[in-house]
Amino acid sequence: FIALRRPKALQNCRITHIVYVMEWPFEEDNPMTRGFQHLHIPVDDVEDENLLAWFPRSNVFIQKGLDYWRTPEYANSRPDLSSNDSDQGSGVLIH
Repeated sequence: FIALRRPKALQNCRITHIVYVMEWPFEEDNPMTRGFQHLHIPVDDVEDENLLAWFPRSNVFIQKGLDYWRTPEYANSRPDLSSNDSDQGSGVLIH
């Protein structure tokens, strides 16, 4: 949870999407995830949990996150976080 408590640090790393893999009931407008797209995968940390069932959905979400600033809809509003970086893509935090 420490990373979620530092939204500015996440923004500086161009994180736009968060996948949280845990059995924890986050509210829709949770202050820790506000301003980010998020995917909740409600699973327990046990060896027989079926994580493979979540791969199709999570993979699509992660790819959308990686492509977020590259889509025409957001390209003009992209923050200029690093003028030295030729790839100003976005990032995904897997928590």
